[in-house]
Amino acid sequence: MNIYPSFGQHNPYGMQRGAHASSYPFVVMPFQQYPNHMMNLQMQSVPTSFSPVAPSECISQAEVNLLLTFRDLWEEHISWTRMAIEALVFNQPNTNETVTRLLRNADDMGEALQTIYGPRVGSLFRNLIRNHLTVAADLVKAAIAGDQAKFAELDKIWTQNGIAIATFLNRINPYIKLEEFQNLFLQHLEQTKNEASLMIQKQYTKDIELYDEMQQHIREIADYITEAIVMQFPHMFM
Repeated sequence: MNIYPSFGQHNPYGMQRGAHASSYPFVVMPFQQYPNHMMNLQMQSVPTSFSPVAPSECISQAEVNLLLTFRDLWEEHISWTRMAIEALVFNQPNTNETVTRLLRNADDMGEALQTIYGPRVGSLFRNLIRNHLTVAADLVKAAIAGDQAKFAELDKIWTQNGIAIATFLNRINPYIKLEEFQNLFLQHLEQTKNEASLMIQKQYTKDIELYDEMQQHIREIADYITEAIVMQFPHMFM
């Protein structure tokens, strides 16, 4: 997947940037294969200096393309999750096909990171997201069945996976602050559980209102990752 689609020379957003990080060598160190929930990565160095950029300077087309790519991927993430929840809750005949399409989001997420960090990172991230999605589906099934013990067990696994995702991204990119991103991602988990609960309870108006909030929140997650990548590799986005 090409994460830099061409939009020509025109920047359709006219967005501005206040600062870029200076360039530096970056090495992804070996780490343990998931499903271990905490990846044991070590960074060789983390730069702390930034090079000021004139406030009036617009961001580059490459950065616009990266921003759009990650927004698309994360918005697809919640939209296909929502369709999968609906299919499961209402026992729709297209459930298997919908879940299959949802899982493709993990492949696309991994491919996007692979373009920047290489195949090993891309593969590991794909596995993390795939587990995130499959456990979510099992959580919904447990909620539908009213199996509270199973739901609690799966919820713990899902939270551990969410922490693993935040830890993984922090280890490959020091500009993704662990506590900040972990809080963002765990909020995404809570929103998804509430979404399923409202749908099961047939509180459709509240469910729709929540989904509006989820769209805003997932864009914050996408933009956080985009900004961190640009700060880590500023030479790629000039």
